[in-house]
Amino acid sequence: MSISKDILQKHGMIAMLKYRFLKLFVSIFYRYNLHLPPKYRFVVVSSHGVGHNALVYFFTNQKIYCSNRYLKSGYKRYCEDFNMIGSLPCHSIISLSEHNFEDYAKYTQLINAQVPALVLVRDPISTLKSYLNVAQENKNLIYSGGKGDK
Repeated sequence: MSISKDILQKHGMIAMLKYRFLKLFVSIFYRYNLHLPPKYRFVVVSSHGVGHNALVYFFTNQKIYCSNRYLKSGYKRYCEDFNMIGSLPCHSIISLSEHNFEDYAKYTQLINAQVPALVLVRDPISTLKSYLNVAQENKNLIYSGGKGDK
């Protein structure tokens, strides 16, 4: 199903028309460094293994748009976020859970600095415990060739 059709079914004709209109002009907005529309409430900053997926699932169940797709360029992220935030009649949240994509600096500069950030973290002891467990498993795989023999 197309995004336009999905928006039409879930949010109505006005939201779908806004989406289509913004989709036409978003590349111009990005080129001239226009900030994302100020309709989002905050930015979620997280890494993997800190409950990010559970939080996004919660937001989705509460009918809150949360940008959660991994796109390899800042331009594509900006386009998707701008279109959805600008057209949907619901609360929105920007999710930033990785930094290894093209135009990261420009994308983050186009997020309005006046919104709060929710930073998901994990306690350092459980992080260290996970790291040591994974390191021990990798050590066994490397030295035993993955067969369990020495």
